[in-house]
Amino acid sequence: MPVVLKIDPHAEWCTLRFTAKSTDAELLGIASALASDPDFNPLFADIVDFSDVTDPAITESVVGALAAKPSLFSSSAMHIVIGSAAVIFRLGRRFKEVAQSSRPNFYVVKTRAEAYQILPDGNKPKLSPKIVSAAPFPDDFILSGSQGAERRELSAQNSTALEFESCFFISRQNAGEFFHPIC
Repeated sequence: MPVVLKIDPHAEWCTLRFTAKSTDAELLGIASALASDPDFNPLFADIVDFSDVTDPAITESVVGALAAKPSLFSSSAMHIVIGSAAVIFRLGRRFKEVAQSSRPNFYVVKTRAEAYQILPDGNKPKLSPKIVSAAPFPDDFILSGSQGAERRELSAQNSTALEFESCFFISRQNAGEFFHPIC
């Protein structure tokens, strides 16, 4: 399925996730899909995620036409476009330019982690760490992960690495050294 719509009434956001090949027709179908969903609320945040698109077939003319149309969302709603591919990021910036007056809270970012940083604290997804490595680290290493103001650390004495939706870092305790971020 090339487009997945998820509305989370508790988190107060709508997420549209595009995958594989995304086309103008799919982009034009967003409004009717949202409007027909019984959980849709125009005050919710709007996240349009193109991270998993492998073949973008979306034209600038369709993006411009959509941006010129009135939004289904309230003018105070937050809109976030995630475009990791350069062409999608550029199209997102184009949309933002055209829709500037009708969608003042419009952001274009490259990763989901950046999108979650923009959301108000009450709407951010909860991090669920999972073990990704059992490789031992020296005792004076700390594994750190952060999401906004939230920071989690794990002493390497536990000999495990934790993965978060954002990045974690390996650093040498009390030495001020930072190593390569692992995302």
